[in-house]
Amino acid sequence: FQRRGYLMIEVLALAGAVKAVSGAISAAVKAGQDASSLMPEFVKLDKLGEDIKRAEAGEHRGILGKLKSTEAEGYAIAQAKIEHREAINELRRVCLYSGVPNLWEMVLREQATARKYRQKSAARSWQL
Repeated sequence: FQRRGYLMIEVLALAGAVKAVSGAISAAVKAGQDASSLMPEFVKLDKLGEDIKRAEAGEHRGILGKLKSTEAEGYAIAQAKIEHREAINELRRVCLYSGVPNLWEMVLREQATARKYRQKSAARSWQL
């Protein structure tokens, strides 16, 4: 189901997805994998961060779902938020000490570019 250009977010799976993506990135960086091949994974992690923010704002629920919120849902969102923050901090540390010059700056630029692209495509979908 798609609403306002966003796919409905499965809140309970967010923390697990963050952990899986960040673990794969961390292992690849530590193994010395080419930095440019990792950029799609970093973009995925950034997209998960946006999904967490939308879930926190209640955008993952339909109109009637906004009237109530379960305790488990709130806990899952908080857990995902904590997991994402920890993953970003760990990956920043891994990138800074990986030996690849300016890797973290490349990651931030790539994420910003992807974020702008997603915003433009969402705006275009509203115009149609």
